[in-house]
Amino acid sequence: MNKKFLKIFCFLLFVFLNTAQAENNYIAFVAPTTRFLPENEQEKVSENKFSTEVRCAAFVPTSVRFRKIYGDVGADYQTESSVKFAQNIHGWINFSWFPKSGHSVGLHDHTTLNIPDLSLGIKFPYRFHKKCVVYAGIGPAFAMVYLRNHGHCAHQNASSFGLGGCVKSGFNFFFSRTVFLDVFADYYYLGTFFKDHVNAGGLKAGLGLGGTY
Repeated sequence: MNKKFLKIFCFLLFVFLNTAQAENNYIAFVAPTTRFLPENEQEKVSENKFSTEVRCAAFVPTSVRFRKIYGDVGADYQTESSVKFAQNIHGWINFSWFPKSGHSVGLHDHTTLNIPDLSLGIKFPYRFHKKCVVYAGIGPAFAMVYLRNHGHCAHQNASSFGLGGCVKSGFNFFFSRTVFLDVFADYYYLGTFFKDHVNAGGLKAGLGLGGTY
């Protein structure tokens, strides 16, 4: 009886030890993919609520008349900030400045143009990789258009308020949890109130460098 009991006890002890060893092997295998991941891999960039970036774009005006005077493309300088309202809804505000010089149609007098504009709205980011985010957005835009014509006999100044909207799209690539590159293409409509109606908007496509915090 005692020998039979001892055999049963040894068998149960063998099963227990093997089960315990199998469980330890499972934990050692699974743990690196869950609890012991590097901290920067566990944290989501989307946990940061604010972002700010500086951007430079190639501005292609929509107006044919505009392009005849100031050329087909010019440099546009921007700064943009955003705040997270929800997981896939962010608010944004953008300030840009477009300076350009050209020559008037007909007399070919030298003329300069400055367009500071302010736009704001909402955008919808979507993360499809831990380092990559695509987004689209929309909002109103406001601008002042300043013209200065340098004629042979006299200089003329003119200005107009511009009102319209903006449609945004872009792609963010994160070098780290907080630093990102923004590749964007935005379209602006800015109706002005000169004697002749002119759309001072167009396509703005370029690069930005920013950070989240």
